[in-house]
Amino acid sequence: MISRERVQQVQLARFLVADYGYRFARSMDKAEEIWLVNGRARQFPVIRISSFPLSEAYLDKSRILHLNRLYSIAINNVQKPLDIHIGPDAVQTADPDLVLSVLDREHASGYDLETVFPGLQAQLAEFEDPQQEFLRLNESLKQQTEEKNRRKKNFISAHPELPWASYCVALVCCILFLCIHLSGFDGNDTEKAVLYGAYYKPFVLAGEWWRLVTVGFVHVEPWHLFMNVMSLIALGRSMETLFGRRSYLLILLTSTAGGSLFLTATQANGVAVGLSGGLYGLMAALLVYVFHSGAYQNPRVRSNLYLVLGMNLMINFLPGVAYMAHLGGFFTGLIGGILATRDAGWKLLQKNTMAAAAVLVCVLGWLCWQNRAIPSDQQYLSTDIRILREEYRLGLHSWSEYMLENLGKLYGVDLKEVSL
Repeated sequence: MISRERVQQVQLARFLVADYGYRFARSMDKAEEIWLVNGRARQFPVIRISSFPLSEAYLDKSRILHLNRLYSIAINNVQKPLDIHIGPDAVQTADPDLVLSVLDREHASGYDLETVFPGLQAQLAEFEDPQQEFLRLNESLKQQTEEKNRRKKNFISAHPELPWASYCVALVCCILFLCIHLSGFDGNDTEKAVLYGAYYKPFVLAGEWWRLVTVGFVHVEPWHLFMNVMSLIALGRSMETLFGRRSYLLILLTSTAGGSLFLTATQANGVAVGLSGGLYGLMAALLVYVFHSGAYQNPRVRSNLYLVLGMNLMINFLPGVAYMAHLGGFFTGLIGGILATRDAGWKLLQKNTMAAAAVLVCVLGWLCWQNRAIPSDQQYLSTDIRILREEYRLGLHSWSEYMLENLGKLYGVDLKEVSL
């Protein structure tokens, strides 16, 4: 026999699913409760709707918190659960671990749900036959779910994989690759790479700080482009969902910049291309998620993790690899992964991580300043002038003249007589 409270549970669940993007999370423990999850919710990513008396929440608290933890980690958004009870009870005292609220058609008690879900209480509509109303609501939910699944299936069948942020980054990399190889500039591949945004320490110190990030989009060798793009899309398929596209892109770009800063702080001079620093940052952020979720306890996950880390460690011993960029990207991604993890229990760790990040930035800034001089035997002035002349030819007159002046100061030579 279906109770009136059970029907009211479904009324609230249907509203949250239809209007706020929640979905059902299966719990086989008790039939008298409904669990809903929404990884993108700023508040209450996990909700439990129960027809039990309010006292049950206190008696069964450990199980409720355990299930909330499991659901929260699965959607990478850990907060206190919202525990809604249907009935006439009243919340007497706030609970430090649960957000409690009691609803029926006549009154509400505890947390004011109307501030987050306006119109929620109004969903508790009158009905005569609980059995018929329950069947009607279930049929409505079934139709909603089928329609959503149908739209999703059609969309996915037209677009098999949808890591859009990764695709956009990959597209920019491919466009710049074509520009480098189809350019009318008669310089060598290294000079063309620098022209289109590669990391080049003298140009960075002369004022083109944006090269710390644009280095990630520049590739010269086809195999290098292919490997990085494939790695980017493979990581993007899971990480864009886990961290959200904004945090995912932020980790990727800051890790790229972090890798470039490590190069600036440690190398006398050099050119670097590729997205490897950013990819190492993404792997570090994924590592944070693996430990946060407890997935590392799975032997298969651990073995795959060791394999990936081992392979990428070996890559650093290949000739021509900027291992300091990889190291810088990894540390930056580790910081980004901790800060992007949505877990209320990590607030102290995140605060300490921000402090550590500030110290790291200060130390890197100081090292970059100490290492700003370019040795005379590593000054390639003729190369620099060829690149600046090409920029001048492309219409960047004022900027190329500004860069020429700054390079003269950096190298300690007078370039006033040089014409672009």
